[in-house]
Amino acid sequence: MKLNWSRLLFGGMWLALGIALLLRDSVGLQWLSERYAAGNLNLGGGLAIAFAGWNAVRWYSGRARTSRAVQREIEEPRAPERTFEYNSELDFLKPEAETKPPESK
Repeated sequence: MKLNWSRLLFGGMWLALGIALLLRDSVGLQWLSERYAAGNLNLGGGLAIAFAGWNAVRWYSGRARTSRAVQREIEEPRAPERTFEYNSELDFLKPEAETKPPESK
């Protein structure tokens, strides 16, 4: 389940990047606005937030999947074991009766 927590970590990273790109003038990244077009930075910030949402959805679905598996394992009663009934016709390991060769006349 370590992969599941890494998804949450990467989702947080994408969210921080997206917020930084969208609020670049408020967080002290004015040089980005001077160097790159504002539309491109806004698009990049939106995509980063979308990636954060995607990682959050994958994290939640992986978490729900494991909890459902554990719950199903606890709730489902096991089928009662069938009793073994000996059937001599199906016992292929028993020694065969010796057959007598046909008598010649």
